[in-house]
Amino acid sequence: MYYVQSCSNNKFSFPKNLLSLDDTHFRSLGILIANSISEAERVYVLDACLGSHRLGQQKVRIITDSANIALYFRHMLVPHPETNPSLFHYNLVVYIATSLKIPNSKEYALTSDSFAASNPERGILLISNVKNTETITDAILAAVGSRVIHEEIPSLPIQAHIMYHRGKSALVIDPSKLLVCAVPEETYFNGFHSALWNSHGVFHMFGGVAHQNLKAPRSRGDLVEMTLHGDVTNARVIQPLHNLVPKVPPPTTLVFVIRDITGILPGLAKLAPQVASKYLAAGYGGKPNQLQPFYFQHRLVSPFGKLEKLFEELAVAHHTRIYLCNIKRRDGTELTRNEIENILLTSLDNSLDQSPPERDDVLKCDVIKSVRGVSTSLDPLQGWQKDEYVSKAKRFASLIGI
Repeated sequence: MYYVQSCSNNKFSFPKNLLSLDDTHFRSLGILIANSISEAERVYVLDACLGSHRLGQQKVRIITDSANIALYFRHMLVPHPETNPSLFHYNLVVYIATSLKIPNSKEYALTSDSFAASNPERGILLISNVKNTETITDAILAAVGSRVIHEEIPSLPIQAHIMYHRGKSALVIDPSKLLVCAVPEETYFNGFHSALWNSHGVFHMFGGVAHQNLKAPRSRGDLVEMTLHGDVTNARVIQPLHNLVPKVPPPTTLVFVIRDITGILPGLAKLAPQVASKYLAAGYGGKPNQLQPFYFQHRLVSPFGKLEKLFEELAVAHHTRIYLCNIKRRDGTELTRNEIENILLTSLDNSLDQSPPERDDVLKCDVIKSVRGVSTSLDPLQGWQKDEYVSKAKRFASLIGI
């Protein structure tokens, strides 16, 4: 069992500080970071993959001065069989210098010495003065996500759990992490909350999982990470997954599971791909003032509309049914976890479409009001006066862009 400490970094805000610099500044910073790492007492190099199968995979080389960061990614990334570094042909090299200080940061077009700068054409990501592994992971995902969209067979880098049951798969977008598994090896869900979707199928981005259930069974080599947030210490477990299915079929369904604090979204509704792409791009996770797209990429190199178009093309080509599940009504009632999982499993066998839906022309969706095994009300008007609901729904539709 390994125990390591990580620190929150208030100066670094993702994705705000993920930069694309001009070539001159990028080269200069690359030299500074490489020199800083080479001057450290120890240098750690890890060759591994982001993506669980060769049909949806990016080879990554991580070079860092931090043993903790190297150990974290050793647990999280997918191993690669090539053991000779000279024969490992990586798509992305990541330099992580945890102690670099840049007193004249403005000369390099920086606002802080804590930053991540990517150059997708060169396949290089520079990360400086950031020790928090979650923040570093986000930066790597954005850099990789910006590459895979431009591959010969483009992949959609999406923030979703992969659910695999009886030969069928579902992508579950769960921004509130309502379905984070209590025991990772004993659930329909496995892997990190990230996936790649392309014409060949769906792939896990990571070979491990991070969770906060310290009572879950652990192996001798698992990692327990203690993260300091001011005076508060949070712990999480990082475990390699040994039952990971490297490649699953294209998703039968995709489900947004959202805890909408406004209570405007219907309890359950079916979405057309064109409408679902708006939810994907807006990234509405249940709070109107917190919008973050449900995919990993860097907008400076992945233009608006490209990922949304790919999403629509994949959904149509694979006949993927798309649903929105809002677990919270305005009157405070909520779906239980068992009811949510029942809806997800039912979506795989096409049973959700058996009851006649009601069309909502404001939110542009087909509302489903009853599901076998779900006793909590799915009525979107529960707790609302109809006129007030319509007014709020119109405002929400404008926010999402539907």
